[in-house]
Amino acid sequence: MTLAPEEAKACCAAAYSSAAARFLLGDSSHPGGAELTSRLIRALRVGPGATGVDVASGPGTSALQLGARRAAR
Repeated sequence: MTLAPEEAKACCAAAYSSAAARFLLGDSSHPGGAELTSRLIRALRVGPGATGVDVASGPGTSALQLGARRAAR
């Protein structure tokens, strides 16, 4: 069976955004993990009130971390 790229992407997105995947994988499905996201936030000098966009973010782990650590939107 061959899936169209859109179907495969939708299937993977649904699987990785499930509660079961988060329970089993924890933060490991977050590319680079929290430490790499922290380094990126520091490198970009994101400050309070800054606006961030997390494209194709799944559960939004990076966006949530940005908001929590730097009071960003």
